[in-house]
Order: sequence, then structure tokens, then C-alpha cells
Amino acid sequence: MEDTAYVTFRLENGAPGILWVTQAAPGQYCGLRIRVWGDRGGLEWDQEKPEVLRYVPLGEQEQIFVRGHGSGIVPEAERLIHLPRGHGEALVDAWANLYAGGWRGGSRTPRRVCSPER
Repeated sequence: MEDTAYVTFRLENGAPGILWVTQAAPGQYCGLRIRVWGDRGGLEWDQEKPEVLRYVPLGEQEQIFVRGHGSGIVPEAERLIHLPRGHGEALVDAWANLYAGGWRGGSRTPRRVCSPER
């Protein structure tokens, strides 16, 4: 395929991973979709639906989290929200969070901002 890359990797804890990047997926817009799956379930976020985070705990019903104050977001994540629900934030807001200390001590390790209860 044209403009397509697959990268396999292994995390520090030994878990395998795969990254798929393409501009040649029929029917898909130029967007960003992040899916993380593990032994306890998965998370999915889609740039085309930026207000929504889908959480699928293993063996349980999926949960949908909608961005915005008062929507059950943990305090550490709520401090990163700048606009009320329904108003999309953008790259500028992400950079603002980074500059305001959203990253721990300048390292590449992001702060833990989402911790769904089991």
C-alpha cells in the first residue's frame, strides 16, 4: 500500500505493541485514532470524535466518557480541560497543557490523568 507503515515494538514490561500509520485506508478521513488494549481491557479515542473516550473493561460492559467538567473525570484530568462540554479543544490546548506542567519534570513520561476504577 502507498503511504503505509507498520511498526511492531515491545514495551518495558514486555507487552507487545503495533503501530499502524496509513493514508491509504479506504473510507477513512485523515484522522488520528488511538487504541490501547491490555489484559484488563482497552481504551479507544478517535480524533473525529474528540469528546469521547471509550473504555472496555475485560468481561464487562463498555463505558463511554464524555469530556467536560463534572462528567466523572478524575481531578488530575479535569485541570487539563479549558472549555465547557461541547466546545472542541485543539492542538493549542494540548500544547498549553504541556507547557503548564502536564508532563512530569520535563521527562517523556506523561502524568497519569485517567484511572478508570475496577
